[in-house]
Amino acid sequence: MPQQKQLLIGAALVFALIAGWFAWNNRETTMPTVVIETNQTLPGGTVVEDGTRVVVKNGATITVDGDYTVKGLLECENGALNLVVKGAFKVERLLRCERGEQRAATDVG
Repeated sequence: MPQQKQLLIGAALVFALIAGWFAWNNRETTMPTVVIETNQTLPGGTVVEDGTRVVVKNGATITVDGDYTVKGLLECENGALNLVVKGAFKVERLLRCERGEQRAATDVG
């Protein structure tokens, strides 16, 4: 009996580790996402909260009339990230752009 109990506890631990790894690696796809596809003007003091993802698509421009803080994720897809911040800009977590394969490695724009 004790050996079966140890095997059961070991299997439960392995399952918990696998489930935890899966949840950790998929946390970005399960968080609330705001998609911006057209030019937008935001008020100063705007914050992308932790646990939130903002995706700017197709080269849309975000203009912020004051400070802009990113505590969550700010990403761009299919175009450059165009930000006009008329105050302080602070990134605490992640700023990332998914660039298409059509761009040359030397194209940093």
